[in-house]
Amino acid sequence: MKKLTKRLLYNGGNIERQNVVWNIAGSFVYAFASMILSFVVLRVAGEDQGGIFSFGFSTLGQQMFIVVYFGLRPFQITDITGEYSFGDYLEHRNITCLTALASGAVFLTFMHGIGRYTAEKSMILILLVIYKVIDGYADVYESEFQRQGSLYLTGKSNFFRTILSMCTFLTVLTAFEHLLLACVAAVAAQALGVALFNLDVIHALPGVSWEQGEKQNRRLFHSAGFLFVSAFLDFLCIFGSQVRYRRQDE
Repeated sequence: MKKLTKRLLYNGGNIERQNVVWNIAGSFVYAFASMILSFVVLRVAGEDQGGIFSFGFSTLGQQMFIVVYFGLRPFQITDITGEYSFGDYLEHRNITCLTALASGAVFLTFMHGIGRYTAEKSMILILLVIYKVIDGYADVYESEFQRQGSLYLTGKSNFFRTILSMCTFLTVLTAFEHLLLACVAAVAAQALGVALFNLDVIHALPGVSWEQGEKQNRRLFHSAGFLFVSAFLDFLCIFGSQVRYRRQDE
């Protein structure tokens, strides 16, 4: 893993060019993944499974991603003076990740309990929620890369994590034609991607502070509260319409 970290880190040349190239590459692959994955699931697993995947990945999962994200990235990447340490942001992200997982689990348990979702559908959806929560967890590391002046690491993480999880998902899906198994593989690949491209790399940056200040979490929640509520409610409207559409379709 140490060798991989060294390869990911800046090794000379024009760093501004590296920042631009890798940021574009990472953003493009990340944006492209949803469309490609939904299309392949539709073709391989059928319309019903494709609808479940699309809802879980782009609607329910994305709503939980917003809970994890909490609108804090703009604060973190512009916090040049170090008002909050990386330890503060990480502790905040741990809380939002647990909240998102609990919220997703409660929603799916309720929907299964009233007979709206089968056990298999609920399992697929919770796996996609976990996938998106891991994605949101990686964001706090990628934001710190950018704050430390290493935007290229953010792009590389986005690029390689997405490629790894997407290729794993597509390989398992096409080989076994089993969406649930493919989602399990994608979650495992996403977790591996975070370990390879975030957890180890962050320790190689000298300016990262892991100390946690007193009551900093409360201040972070207060600072981004209105942005989070705005984004959450906006996407909640889309989420509600998708749920109603799925009910009518079923």
